[in-house]
Amino acid sequence: MILRSSGFVFLAFAEILSLPFEAKARFATQSGESEGRPAHLVQQLVAAHSDRFPYEVAFRVPVIESPEVAELFATASTFQPAMTPFKDARTTDPMRVIYVGRLTGDGDGRVRVHTRSLLVGGPVDRATRAEVWDGPTLISALALGGNDGVLTRYDAMSVEEQYRLRASGRVSSEFMKAQVGYLQMVRYVTSILGASPDLEGPWPTGPGLSCIYSPSWGMAAEIDGATGELTRALLTNEHGTSTLHEYCGRLDAPIFPARHPREIRVYHLGTVALETPFAFPAVPEGDPGGLTLVDSARTLDSLGDDAFDWKTVASRVLDRPSNEYLNADESRTPGPAPLPADAKPGWSELMQIDPDNPDRMIVAGSSSTLRNATLAGGAAAILLAASLWVRRKWR
Repeated sequence: MILRSSGFVFLAFAEILSLPFEAKARFATQSGESEGRPAHLVQQLVAAHSDRFPYEVAFRVPVIESPEVAELFATASTFQPAMTPFKDARTTDPMRVIYVGRLTGDGDGRVRVHTRSLLVGGPVDRATRAEVWDGPTLISALALGGNDGVLTRYDAMSVEEQYRLRASGRVSSEFMKAQVGYLQMVRYVTSILGASPDLEGPWPTGPGLSCIYSPSWGMAAEIDGATGELTRALLTNEHGTSTLHEYCGRLDAPIFPARHPREIRVYHLGTVALETPFAFPAVPEGDPGGLTLVDSARTLDSLGDDAFDWKTVASRVLDRPSNEYLNADESRTPGPAPLPADAKPGWSELMQIDPDNPDRMIVAGSSSTLRNATLAGGAAAILLAASLWVRRKWR
């Protein structure tokens, strides 16, 4: 069923929630919506990701093992066997896993992500950062159980409100949350494209694949017509720069009920020309993208509310709107004093303000001196991390 109001397309989801996976993938055709219309693909995408069951995803993150750091990585891996070598089939680059993580969601908007750095020794909690989304509220911590948690409350926004915020050069919490995982991206894409007044397509992009595109949002989605699974998504942020998300391969078991991708690659493309008929921009040659390897995805029998309680992340959190620390006993204490108005940022000389986006920091010019300094700094950091791991291991 499709409801239309004021030029926006709104999707009715309730009647498809109980359908089996195969039936959900065919829902749009059965509903009478023409296969030649973009809303048909939005419906397929929604139907294939409409289950609301708790779930868990285990993942690993590798980085390129350049000659400058290969020996250090190999040494560190003798103390941390999870730092497994990996060869990227797409670029043939040797890589090494340096992060492992777990994403847990309730299937209905709340999600928790733990990411452990294998380059940090000592207790696992101290090497694990956490990010928890409970609706529009974000709780983050650099280490589990520490005093460095931050709580940020955002306003829940309609699609129209998100558009106005984006047009003013600001980012919405919905956009930030979409970067967390595959299901979060699908839900975000369907909410935006399902309400876009200028949705165009579909255009064939490969065997069984088609894409749809909203020029006003600079957003495109590629969907597998047989399964309703998202294979690529292009997002344009508040500064007009685009990011391409690729979802490669699939795990065997249905879960949303769509299957979870085996690999996720993220390419930061900068400002690119997007036109209709839409075609996905080419990714940089030899770039593996921000690569995530997914080991498993499974549904859970249950998931308690405490999984999204900030007290399981940190002993206290800084409540940003009030600039107060919220303590575990619910008491509040003053937050850190604000920096003086004339204080200068203490960034490294290797960093500079982006002349095109003053709110962003970028690496300084790509000279050989910079490259050597960056490599030396990275190598030193890795060596220090390995040294700390050994020292803590034997304490």
